[in-house]
Amino acid sequence: MITFIKFLVIIIINMFLGMLPFFVALGFLFYPSQQLKWFGKKVPLTPAYAYRKKKQLISKLHRYFYEYIKDCKNVDNTTKIAQWEDKAFHAAYDKLQFISDFRWLPGFIKHPVHEFIANLCYQVVSQFFRKLVPWLMDKYELTNYIELLDKKLDVTIVREFLMKKLFKYIIIVLVIFYGLIGLFNGFIFLILK
Repeated sequence: MITFIKFLVIIIINMFLGMLPFFVALGFLFYPSQQLKWFGKKVPLTPAYAYRKKKQLISKLHRYFYEYIKDCKNVDNTTKIAQWEDKAFHAAYDKLQFISDFRWLPGFIKHPVHEFIANLCYQVVSQFFRKLVPWLMDKYELTNYIELLDKKLDVTIVREFLMKKLFKYIIIVLVIFYGLIGLFNGFIFLILK
């Protein structure tokens, strides 16, 4: 009888130790939702990770937007857009190398055609990234959508969805998985005893 109780305790302990990291991670991600203070000092790791990262995500979106607009106006070769344009030129130039290999075309036509098509690809990419994309951002007022995302993206809704829709299934999977591990450990305990 005592052996059977020890066998059950091993299974329960394994299930508890297996599910404990899930609950710790859930608490770390979503609780507390506000900054806590203790004796006037900020408590570390508050607000919870998901709430802190939401603010960082919105600030990164703003920063990327303004950096992209700044890069569009800058013709320096060190910008990301200039690097993309160079990649497009070199990729087109390398892909169209077969034009230079045509034997039946004279040399004074091969190289200018090869250069012309590679430059055409360069110009298309340049116009796309420097003119069209900023125009679309302005036309559709991307900054307003970032602000709207900041207001509408509520971590509480994500937490509630997780709790209502997924929590039950995650717990079932964890109970089964760690219950089987506990059962295996219990059988090892019985064999070694």
